[in-house]
Amino acid sequence: MNGLAVVLKKRVLVLLSGGIDSAVCATKLCTDGNDVYALSIRYPNSANAEEIDNAIFHAKRLHIKHVVVDFNFIEQLTVGVDANMSFNVGGAINNCISRGKVPMPMSVELLHVVALMFARMREIRHIYWSIHKDDIVGDSEKKIFEYLRALEGPATLGRYSSCKFELPFIGFSKKEVIEIGESLDVNFDHTHSCSSSSRVACGVCRQCVLRADAFESLHPKKLAG
Repeated sequence: MNGLAVVLKKRVLVLLSGGIDSAVCATKLCTDGNDVYALSIRYPNSANAEEIDNAIFHAKRLHIKHVVVDFNFIEQLTVGVDANMSFNVGGAINNCISRGKVPMPMSVELLHVVALMFARMREIRHIYWSIHKDDIVGDSEKKIFEYLRALEGPATLGRYSSCKFELPFIGFSKKEVIEIGESLDVNFDHTHSCSSSSRVACGVCRQCVLRADAFESLHPKKLAG
């Protein structure tokens, strides 16, 4: 190789939802020179259509390998189940939502299991989930790490190499994540944060309020007069 050292990129997987946080995370991973794969899930009946459109936009912009998995089977799993029941991951607010007949919280656990399978098939050792501290209720951060470690254990049985979840924004607020994104020139117009609506932001759910408050804090509106 003409005496030049070959620098191998670290192969990583980012869970790309189409929201602000995952878009920033994916961009940061690319900027840092990683070999980035992205995984998104499409819910039945276009329940997260806007997010998927945004995830595709960012994946193409970053030139990363992107796979969208259809989760139509969720409806079969939940026959006879209350759609509003909460499969809460350690008290993370953004997982305690439901759209129509699709219990979104349950899909988060399913996404993590699918991500581990996806990563193992490609010898990826690091999966990035962009949950941040404003998503956490009370002192549930410890429970989230316990949950992830429990998932990782069975995934490595019979393997010498482990696969771990990385939570790079767990100590950051929504505002701080947006600041990182702005420094990386992330296009926030192509992100969707609403927990209640698949297309038009409702403006009143927790995720919409967090988003609005963070941008207002960073860029206060000038008062007329």
